[in-house]
Amino acid sequence: MPLKRVIQLLLVTMIFCACKNKSVALNEKEYQSLMNDLARAWSSQNTDLALRYFHSDAIYMQPPNIQYFRGHAQLRPYFGELTEKHKMKFHQLWFDEAAQIGVGEFTFSYGVESADTGIVVVELENGTIKFWREYVQKGPADFEEYLNTDHKEWQWHIENYPESDLVNSMTSGGPNTSFKPTLEKHLNAVSNRDLVSLKSTLSPKGDMSLILPGTEMKSSTDEFIEFHMAFFKVPNWTFETRILETKVGSKFGTAIVEAMYREPDRNGKPYYNRMMVSYVLEKINGKWYVIKDHASSIEKSTDPE
Repeated sequence: MPLKRVIQLLLVTMIFCACKNKSVALNEKEYQSLMNDLARAWSSQNTDLALRYFHSDAIYMQPPNIQYFRGHAQLRPYFGELTEKHKMKFHQLWFDEAAQIGVGEFTFSYGVESADTGIVVVELENGTIKFWREYVQKGPADFEEYLNTDHKEWQWHIENYPESDLVNSMTSGGPNTSFKPTLEKHLNAVSNRDLVSLKSTLSPKGDMSLILPGTEMKSSTDEFIEFHMAFFKVPNWTFETRILETKVGSKFGTAIVEAMYREPDRNGKPYYNRMMVSYVLEKINGKWYVIKDHASSIEKSTDPE
């Protein structure tokens, strides 16, 4: 073979190898298109199209140990389970062009009121996703409601942080200093027949258990108020209380109260009933509310001598 022909073949081979080995790097706009196209492929149940955006040996995981799939052979059946109810939407996308690493904030819904919202970090290789790792939290399917800060019961906030004996030992200005005043307001409302004040100490969720000796349990705030409306109409009784013990946590608190109920005349004689009452209070949106009232009779004037 002539030398000139050999040189031509070598040049063609070198150019072909160089083109074959040249890596593909995406810019920010191309990355955004890739991710949004992927979301549309999943939302339309187009498995073949979705796989095109993943490297043949891609790793798809939810750390630390929730889910793990590797390569098209495993991703195909995983993507194939999607139905028309499944929808994927990216709210924000960020991309480091130099590192070929991107981040996306997304909601993955499935036809019910709740959805998976979270963050995914993707590492690209030659223009496809080589490594996908997602971190999700279930919540409302509506993204605005997911981010809404109103009318939510937060697990952690300034009023229960830090959760330790340090909080419970604070003497002033601390998160739990309103526990005892709430309980005292509740007790005084009973003693003073103050239905309005009594209602203000009850849970806005309607949770309330009232257990009294010899009666059926009342199991809602409505039943509790109905009982006290009738009770407050009874004349001439008095109700004295003394808080003996409290134990307050970040979410719930308990108290033991000594209560003395008196009537000046019952069947021609003065009547009293000394009780021990246990209370449970729940903190809701930073405020304490009474949710349980369990009274046990210790000594009555009518007890046999």
